[in-house]
Amino acid sequence: MDDKEFLNLAYSLSEVKPSISGRATHIEAIEALRSHWRNSNPRLIPLKELGPLLRDYQRLITHNYFANDGPRSEFISTSLPGKDAYQFYHINDFRQLRMDDIPKLLAEYKSFVYLTDGFSNVFSPRKASLFLLYTCLLW
Repeated sequence: MDDKEFLNLAYSLSEVKPSISGRATHIEAIEALRSHWRNSNPRLIPLKELGPLLRDYQRLITHNYFANDGPRSEFISTSLPGKDAYQFYHINDFRQLRMDDIPKLLAEYKSFVYLTDGFSNVFSPRKASLFLLYTCLLW
């Protein structure tokens, strides 16, 4: 994964320590970070987390919606309807966000993370871990 800021934040917010091989601990740290954001209050997210949050939001859209020959039906049915869907995908830098965008970004992000967690219920734990790793490493 090229997003070192995302991984550093994931490790800093989790009790997982990096190992030499890295893959298993990356998954655990990423799961902990996504869980942190899933349970976060938008007014309490530190500014230093907005860049990694925005990039992970874009990563989830790319790999859940656009990967593998088009959209997944599960993703479309659970995504936000109408013109407001994916409204932050085009943003290049978190500094382009307004303060009132943060709750909306976090709400969309939570819907994507919920979908990713839904795949954990469908797949075996090993396949779910590989899916999570895939969404993070191929960005």
